Amino acid sequence: MVRRNRTNFRLSYFKMKTKLYFFLLGCLLYFPTHAQKGVKESMRLATPPVIDGNVDEWQTDWLLDSKSKFLYNVANDNDNLYIRLKISDAVLQQKVALFGLTLYFNPEGGSKKGKLGLQYPIKKDMDEMKNEQSGASEKEKSWVELKKTLIRDAELLELIGLDKDPILSPRVGLMNGIGVTIAVDLYNDLVYEAKIPFKAYRIDKSKVENFGLVIETGRLVIKQPLTTGKATYYRGVRYAAPTSSMPQNEYTSSTTLRLNLKLN
Repeated sequence: MVRRNRTNFRLSYFKMKTKLYFFLLGCLLYFPTHAQKGVKESMRLATPPVIDGNVDEWQTDWLLDSKSKFLYNVANDNDNLYIRLKISDAVLQQKVALFGLTLYFNPEGGSKKGKLGLQYPIKKDMDEMKNEQSGASEKEKSWVELKKTLIRDAELLELIGLDKDPILSPRVGLMNGIGVTIAVDLYNDLVYEAKIPFKAYRIDKSKVENFGLVIETGRLVIKQPLTTGKATYYRGVRYAAPTSSMPQNEYTSSTTLRLNLKLN
């Protein structure tokens, strides 16, 4: 009788320990996943990239955001945030080249826009982009050539949140360590690189748990009805209309990529 009681006790004890083990294991598996839901991890690169438009030196696979169609990677070290983008989609290219691209930083994390940021390239002066005029005789150039011209002319950037009003500055010669460039690669895709020093925006990385990054294109603000089949003028040169075959809603709204990042 005593042996039977001891055996039953041992079986009950074993079952209790087994249940406790699986309960604790479930907690370990569940809570980290639940806490990190929606958070992506920023990379650590062996060598910091040179911000020169040569994005191949990152030596990592691109990540694709299927909704926005941005190809991207984000990395950091103790001092800087690094961003690279590749833009193959024609509509997205036109939004960036014509209407600008803005990075918003939120040291508090989440997917909302922060009050700090950087716009580069800035939106083009649409008064220079004139509709086709009758009697024009210049040889029409392609969107590819216009895209290269627009990107080559992108020398100004806008710093957001460092003063009461945005600060307009030349891209080259910034004294706060910010580096940014955009180029057209061999495949006629747009490639973008940026280095953002945390100290340039008075961000203490040691106090940042998650870092919110929003990447947003500009958009076309319509002041009068659009027409199709018209060419575009930029600085006196006639180009094939880059938007003539696109539905209006594709380029009158911004395209946005929202990232909530765990920094390394």
